[in-house]
Amino acid sequence: MKLTNNQHPWFIKLESELKALGGGFNAHLHLDRADTLDDYYLNHVDLQPLEKSYISLQKKHNLINDLHSGPAYDRNDLEERVNRNLDLMIECGTKRADTMVDVTADRVQLSALQTLMDIKENRKHEIDLRLASYSPLGFIDSQPERWEIYSEGAKMADFIGHLPEADDKDDYPDHIGFDESCFRVLSLARELNKMVHFHTDQRNLDSESGTERVADAVEKHGSPSSKDGSPMIWVVHAIS
Repeated sequence: MKLTNNQHPWFIKLESELKALGGGFNAHLHLDRADTLDDYYLNHVDLQPLEKSYISLQKKHNLINDLHSGPAYDRNDLEERVNRNLDLMIECGTKRADTMVDVTADRVQLSALQTLMDIKENRKHEIDLRLASYSPLGFIDSQPERWEIYSEGAKMADFIGHLPEADDKDDYPDHIGFDESCFRVLSLARELNKMVHFHTDQRNLDSESGTERVADAVEKHGSPSSKDGSPMIWVVHAIS
């Protein structure tokens, strides 16, 4: 619905100022997983999403495998959900939207990214949709296909999304480790000269230090270069 459907002066002023600035910018999305809270999307594994709302973030990450194996990543379903949410954003005056897209070595592979690339092209006159190659499942050296498909997606995408916590050995002992994960993604970003969205510290615990660790990694290993001076490294969440 348009902002002005709500006649409160605050919303009227907000819409006016958004228009004056050229429109809204939805700066961090996971559009490929939008509107998947319905039981339909996990029925094939006999799970109800709302019943799992209380579980740990680590266990929620594991549910992504189940989401990937179900109807959410059938092309028709994915297209319908993404386009429906783009319609809403456009109606609200959004001119640019940056979204992660799962690129994983399971059933999904590059399929979701390719679908969203088609949508991006088809709707380029309505909205500036920018896509990131993203893996919520982390990397394991004995499964090189995880990194290979992710880096292939990064070459196709507009920018890169990363979740180094999915490689933290405290939670995932067989993964490559938080710091190594940051190093590899920063190296890839420099090679491709593409912006990175790092996800950190999503549990809202004072013991978390992911944001500081990413900052240390950038200081140690460097970042992509920016032609216009805009930031190339973004830390998303930081405090949830």
